[in-house]
Parts: sequence; structure tokens; C-alpha cells
Amino acid sequence: MKRILYLMIAILSMATTVAISAKDGDIKQAKVYAFGVSTSFNDSTVFFTEIQEMDGVWVESKSNFVVSRSEYAGQLRDHLSDKGYPKRTCVFVCDDSRKKVEKKYNKMKQRFVKKGGCDLLLIDNTEFMFKPITSISSAQQETVGKKEKPKKQKAPKPEKGPKPGKGPKPGKPEKRP
Repeated sequence: MKRILYLMIAILSMATTVAISAKDGDIKQAKVYAFGVSTSFNDSTVFFTEIQEMDGVWVESKSNFVVSRSEYAGQLRDHLSDKGYPKRTCVFVCDDSRKKVEKKYNKMKQRFVKKGGCDLLLIDNTEFMFKPITSISSAQQETVGKKEKPKKQKAPKPEKGPKPGKGPKPGKPEKRP
């Protein structure tokens, strides 16, 4: 069980890696091959989708990262939640080469088979297909687009006056102009 936990932590950390900053206009639509994996810490069932060919996916040119990966994982999570499997951890894995995706798919599947104690269930393409995100939001465009350094705002200067704890000494009258 610890190995599954470590595997999922490693997968999630790779999935949430911050993308390398791209220059303005470096986002394009491309064809990718993808699959999804879903596990839960509450049960031993692991779901795998079939490898799917997806057209029109937004990809960063420089880093080949798919924009909105978390939304694709959310599609699988929502589908499984509707089927009665709530609160699952889902991962979206993709690449522009089918061979590379098949290699990742087989390697990930073998890890769960070797460990044993897991029920592997295949989600057929007739049951679930990832839907390409048709447009990217302005927030995603800002994170992917040209990065500008934010202008530093100067902190307002404190008003001059008596400093805290710096009052007249006891026993001496306060001087007034």
C-alpha cells in the first residue's frame, strides 16, 4: 500500500510541475495521444482508460506541456464519480507520439500488476472519451503567455510622530510649543 501511495505522490508531483515560461504566441493546437489513470486510497480498484487520439489540444510549443491538464483529469474524476466511485485521484498522461504513450501505459500498468492486491479495470472508449478543451481562459493565457515582472509597489511610509513606547518620561512635564 505504501508503494501505491509513493507512486501516486510521484505522479501527482509530475502532473503539477510548473511549466517552463513560454514566450507570447507559443501556444498551439496539436494532436496528442492520452490515457487516464484513477486510484483511491480507500479501495484497491485502479481504473485505466484506453489510449485515445485527441485533436485540437492546446500545447505549449517549447515544453510540449498540455494546457489545462488538471481539467482533463477532472473529466475522468467526474465520470467515475457519476458511476459511484467518488473522491478518486486521477492523472492525465499524454504525449505527441503514440509509441511513447504506449510505453508509459504499459509501464504504469505493470507497476500495479506486480504489486498485486489491486483490481485493474479498463474503461472502454465507448464508455468514456476525453473532450478537448476548446478554448483557454484568460488566466491560463497569462500563465502561459509572455511573463512580465510585476512592478514593485513601494510600501507607504509611516507617518512621522511619536514612536510606540517613546513617550515623555515619567515625572517630567511634556513640552508644548
